[in-house]
Order: sequence, then structure tokens, then C-alpha cells
Amino acid sequence: MAISQSSLGIELRQDRIVVSHLKKLFKQIRVVRSDVLPLPPAKAKEESEIEIINVLQRHLNGNNFPRDNVILALPRERALVKQVEVPAAAKENLRKVLEYELAKHIPFAPEEALFDFQVLEETPTVLRILLVVVKKEDVSRWLNLFRRIGIRPIAIEIATTASTNLFYYDEALSEAPAQVLIEVGERFFELLFFEKGEFKERAHFLFRGEAERDREIAEAYRLARLKGLGVTDGKGDLLVCGDSTDEALIEKLKETLSDRIKPVQSFKKIESPNSGQRVGEYYASIGLALRGLARTKWNINLTPVEMRKKVSRFGYYLALFLTMVSIVLAGALAVHPYLQEREELNQVLLEIKAKKPEVEAIEALQKKKELMEKEIREFETLRADEASRLEILKELSEILPQTAWLWNVKVKAREVDLSGFADSASDLIAILDKSPVFEKVEFASPVTKETRLFGPNVVKERFKITARIEKAR
Repeated sequence: MAISQSSLGIELRQDRIVVSHLKKLFKQIRVVRSDVLPLPPAKAKEESEIEIINVLQRHLNGNNFPRDNVILALPRERALVKQVEVPAAAKENLRKVLEYELAKHIPFAPEEALFDFQVLEETPTVLRILLVVVKKEDVSRWLNLFRRIGIRPIAIEIATTASTNLFYYDEALSEAPAQVLIEVGERFFELLFFEKGEFKERAHFLFRGEAERDREIAEAYRLARLKGLGVTDGKGDLLVCGDSTDEALIEKLKETLSDRIKPVQSFKKIESPNSGQRVGEYYASIGLALRGLARTKWNINLTPVEMRKKVSRFGYYLALFLTMVSIVLAGALAVHPYLQEREELNQVLLEIKAKKPEVEAIEALQKKKELMEKEIREFETLRADEASRLEILKELSEILPQTAWLWNVKVKAREVDLSGFADSASDLIAILDKSPVFEKVEFASPVTKETRLFGPNVVKERFKITARIEKAR
């Protein structure tokens, strides 16, 4: 498929040249214009070539046609088309095998021939091939002629293959059980049969006369029907194209052949300003130009292998590069805010990392502070639960009589143990019990008499009293 967004299809016929100019914008292909250029009556070879050059040169100069993406079709009468079968094992060296067997299929010497082929069907044992053969001198003549007006075709084929490519591209072949394309020329007609989206067979016939052309076409079609080809049970389409297609012929074919006959008047996938009866006349040339803009089903090329134009892929790579740059720039614009936020986040993370030792030190101090506060609270709790020893001693010194004295005072939380001597230990119980500081006053052990410490005439009572501290002052 060519890279250029503009292409030119030139179909050569015996008495005219048909030119179609196509353009492609994004994926949409449209026909810019199609023209039929009549040729003067046949003259000597040199005069005829000069006339052809002049006609083409005037037309090309008067229009902005591309000259680097041109596909050429030789006159159909100058080509031999056959369907042949070869063993599937020959697939790897198919061109060599066909070249070796070429003499069996053509009426002239193989060294005078140029050929190309299209694989139509492949089975495990057999390859079905469409073989197209022309004479070298015809191809050389046209290549030299076009070279004189600055055109080097990227491919050379015939109207049949160009029409088939357009039919494949534009018709929904897979949706129809059977379709027939009837191409009607000045001196011949050709039947192309399709089934379920695939080419099945072709038949080429020369008209026997000017009259009753519809009957000749109908007769040939009925012969094909005997082989199981064509539309059955009214399911399918019969389309007619070609330079000799007119309303009168269509009406006669509806009477003699089928009321399903209809001319090609418009396209489904290609925009065309020339929709109408004349579309059929331009059909093959549009199929030629299509090859320069889209991938086609068949790729017959009768240009000598050594002379085939190598299409520069610079434009393709440039377009691919620019597309990639656009995608990268669009992506950069889309992710720029994200990258900016990411950079700010990284900056914040770096600052946090730098502050981490200080934060850890503060956290350690905070933990130490919390521990100390906990200890203080526990200490204050204990302190609140204990009575002040000074207050207890003060209370005891104020309420105990002069005749009593203490030799041991033990304070434990909210309890106090008193050990000492008194004239009357029982009186101490009442005194202590009246104090607002003590409660539940009682002897912790029996009271005993003591005389040894105080002399023979002095008797004291040894006591041990326990009391609960009611309130700490």
C-alpha cells in the first residue's frame, strides 16, 4: 500500500484512456474526479504514441494529479488470464514453478512473456492460482511512453484485477451467498463469480457482433449456472460495470437474464461526486487508484521485477515519528501536574527525613515526661492515702495525759500502732476514740503491769494500742 494520500489510476483501452484521481483523508477515501480521454483513430505506431502522450500531458498539466503514485492497467485484450492448479508443495518456489510451466499455458515463447499470479485457494494438496500473462514488448512500450511524461507506475495490472479489488473493498461480500460482477467492454465481456466473500471463477468472452449483446451475456451466464456458479433462488446480486454499459443494455438484460440485474451507480465505502450511470465506466480505473491508498485483496503486478519501484518509506517513518512525538507531548502535558506534585512530595519527604532526629528526640522527651507524670500521680495518690506523721504526733502529744508516755509509734498507711506505759491504759482508749484523727481504737495485746522500770513503789501499765487514722491533718 502506497504512503501518499493521493493516487492516480490510468486504464488503457483501445480507443480511450480512463483516468481516476483518489484522495485519502484519515480513513476516508473519495474520488476527486474521473475522466475519459478519447484517443484519435489508430495510426502508425509512432504517431499513435505521440497522440497518447499529448492527450495525457494536457490532462495531467491541467490538473493537480500525483505522478509518484500511479497504477496502470494495460488493455484487457493484451493479457491472457488463466486459472491453473499446482501442487501445494510448490508454494515455497511458486514463481519458479510457474515460470517453468509457463509454456503450457501461453501461445508464445516464455522468454517473450511477463507474468504475475494470485493464489485464489489453498488446500493441503493443491494451490489454485490466477495467472496473468502479457508480452514484454507491450509492457516496455507503455513504460517508455509514460517515462517520457515523468511517470513511473508503481504497479501494472489489468482492468479485471482492478475491478475485483474494488468489488472486494466496497461490497459486503461476506454477507451475500453469491454475487456476480459483469464487466462489459467494447469488444468483450467478463463474468466474475463470488461466493460467500471469496472469488470462485471467471469467464471471458468476445462479442460475436454488435446486435443482441444481452443474449450473448445471458447465454454465457446460463452456461456458468450449469457449473453451479452464480445467483441461486433469487439470493444474491448481479452488478454490471464497464464502458459499454448503458440503460438500454441493462433493461434488455433484465428481460433476457434476470430482473436482479443492476448497474454499479454508487459506492458504499468511497465518496464519489460522479454517482450515477457513468460510475460503471470508471469502475476499473477507480480500482486502480484504490490500490495506491488501501490494502487490496489482489496484488498482481506485471512490471518486470528488476524495474519495480521501491516506494520510499521515509514519509511513513516521518509520520510515525511525528505521531509518536505528539503522543509523548500529550502524555507529558497530562502527567505534568502529577510529576509536579510528586516532586513536591519528594521535597516534603526529604524535609521530614532531615527533621527525623529532632522529632525522635522530642518523642523521647515526651515519653519521659509522660512516665514522670505517671510516677508523680502515683506518688500523690499514695500521699493522699497516708496521714502526715507530724500531724499524728502533734495530735498524740495534745490529747495524751502527762502520766502516759510512748516509746514506739509505727504509722502504716492509714493505721498506727502505739506502744507505751500509762497509769491507766484503758483510759487511753476513750481519749483516742474521741479524737477526730483516730477511729476503731483497740488494744493490740493484753495490758500488763510494769514495776521494774519505775521503782518498787511505782506501777505502770504496759499497753499496745492499734487505731485507724480517720483523717490526716
